Amino acid sequence: MTIVRGSRIAALGAVLTLMATPAPAAAAEAAVPDAARPFRCPTARLDGLTPAQAEAAGAALKDVCAILASDAFQARLRAGTWLTGCPVAPWSRANRIGGGEGLARLSEGVPDFTHQAEKAGWSSTIAMTDVANRTMRIRPGWFDHAASPDRAVRALFLNTLAHEMTHLVSPPGRPGAYQFTDSRYWLPWCGRDRMFSYGVGDLVAAAWLEASGRAD
Repeated sequence: MTIVRGSRIAALGAVLTLMATPAPAAAAEAAVPDAARPFRCPTARLDGLTPAQAEAAGAALKDVCAILASDAFQARLRAGTWLTGCPVAPWSRANRIGGGEGLARLSEGVPDFTHQAEKAGWSSTIAMTDVANRTMRIRPGWFDHAASPDRAVRALFLNTLAHEMTHLVSPPGRPGAYQFTDSRYWLPWCGRDRMFSYGVGDLVAAAWLEASGRAD
């Protein structure tokens, strides 16, 4: 679930700053995989979108999939230890997953799904995903971000799409259950930057901004 809380563009800037900071040599070597893990790009059925929104959403999905399959993104994801959900107590070590394992679940587990352009829930909610029905509801106006000439605005849509795609993944042997959630992420022992779902979205958006800046 994606909720508007503060400046998302500022958050992306912080991620870019972290990406631009050289890592210690040992950490950098450990973060680089031998080879990129193939990523299965899902097919999205588009429901309730205008032709322009549908074209932009389709292009955005291709961009997200290309980044998820890239060496650079996968190295950054592998380098972290993430939370698959916020544990109910600060002393709990539950809900932790290594970046490599998280990447494996993500690479193999995103099914084909339906994009629905409709109100996602509360007034502050941008998007919600139903893993059991394989549907992703995104606020109609948010789809306009996908075609925005402003790179930072377009990156917000890519962030949302990649984030919500993590919510389509189910644990092995438990179809219809959520592998990655972000409930209670605002609790002090969790935090947005530690959640796998938000991490994927932020890294995808930052990688796209970095690449599109080089293309100018």
